[in-house]
Amino acid sequence: MEYLNYGYTTAWKIIYSDFSGVERRAVELLSRELGERVNRDAGVYSLHVLPCEKESENTEIGISAVVVGAYSESALIRRFVSEEENNSHAYIIKVVNNPDFEGGSIAFITSDNPAMLYRAAARFIDDYTEEYAPLHGGMRLSCEMFKKELPEATLYGEESFATRSIFAWGHAINDYRSFISDMARQGLNQLILWNDFAPLNAHDIVEYAHSFGIEIIWGYAWGWSENACSKTTDLSKEALARLKAEVLKQYDEIWQGLGDGIYFQSFTEMRKDNIGGVNIAEAVTDFVNEVAEELYKRDPRLHLQFGLHATSVKDHADAIARVDKRIEILWEDCGAFPYAYIPAPSTEEEFESALDFTERIINLRPGAPVGLVFKGFATLDWTNGRFVHQRGRFILGENTPGLMENDRHLRADAWRAFSAGWARYGEYARRMIEYVHKLTGGRCNVCMAGLFDGGIWLPEAICTDIFENPYEDFSKILERTMGRRNVK
Repeated sequence: MEYLNYGYTTAWKIIYSDFSGVERRAVELLSRELGERVNRDAGVYSLHVLPCEKESENTEIGISAVVVGAYSESALIRRFVSEEENNSHAYIIKVVNNPDFEGGSIAFITSDNPAMLYRAAARFIDDYTEEYAPLHGGMRLSCEMFKKELPEATLYGEESFATRSIFAWGHAINDYRSFISDMARQGLNQLILWNDFAPLNAHDIVEYAHSFGIEIIWGYAWGWSENACSKTTDLSKEALARLKAEVLKQYDEIWQGLGDGIYFQSFTEMRKDNIGGVNIAEAVTDFVNEVAEELYKRDPRLHLQFGLHATSVKDHADAIARVDKRIEILWEDCGAFPYAYIPAPSTEEEFESALDFTERIINLRPGAPVGLVFKGFATLDWTNGRFVHQRGRFILGENTPGLMENDRHLRADAWRAFSAGWARYGEYARRMIEYVHKLTGGRCNVCMAGLFDGGIWLPEAICTDIFENPYEDFSKILERTMGRRNVK
């Protein structure tokens, strides 16, 4: 039934429990994107705003409302969402007819984990409004969504893995605010930023990320080189002692206390298993442990991530088992796609080999934190001088719309190819993540390596939905993500 005497959409409002932290960001998202649909009548010069009201004992829903908040903090939500529902899912989106006003609708967005509220709010905007849009002839038109009462429906979200991250190069990010909010929209909660020099606005980036419930892990080199992957051609005790002093000096002078942890790469990104006849797996384990020991003296709670390329240590993984168990190892280049840069077919034998190696490294250090890096996204072009390394400190992610559009346009062709690959071969990624979840119960950092800049692209949307629920049929994931208005 259409609203009586209210001009359809103008009856909507937002009711929230707390305007701080991630919930504030969720309210802002809803106000902005729901407002686009209800604050103006097409073809009519009519201006109004979307009221945002803090919930209290006297709050009345009125005709139509979105009620957003932590489950324990909202009496309105608890009236319509059962405790059993709340306990069974990471977040809930529940749309019902308003029992107190014929023709009105109420959308409840909630989680017992406040950090998931932004993801839940995004899925209301991105998924519910598309899947349940009114059918007009042979078309679903989401632009007609709020002109009548909404279809009743419930969407549940899962949190299969506690840590869902992305690795990115800092100076390739043109707008750090949109980058971080897009991450949160996709349910990611950790950003690993690799830089040759610390950004001048590093503290601003950390503060902004924290407001979305996202950790910032700063990455810098422990022996990696921009020219040859490893600048360490000498693995003698004297050479590694000099490298250790350099790494500690950088930490003390630049990176200490800057974010939520430190990510590093050392001298494993090689296509051979030795340097000068010295075994890389043995040498890097000793080196990393010695440096970490000094860092843990400075801060016993320091979160260290070791970005480890399997290419040089795959046949000597037992040596890596000696890495300090306080250090989280993020394994990279572990075999066929989704470890490979290009989403492409592999033989069943190649994929099974990747599964076997995955199981081996997960079980390599029982009880120690571990992560896996998945690829198949736009990265950097290291050929023909197209990519220039940082030459000094800089301001990260504060560029003009013109520059951002230039880069987005130039990368569009590459993204189109990645999208086709993920649509065709993304089932490999789903199978891998399902396998990892069964092995770990979700105690694994599932990480994407690539550029999230310029919006949310289809491969990233597919992969992050797989991270959320790897047991869902891939065709359903593909259909849902391709239907989102915000996915490129």
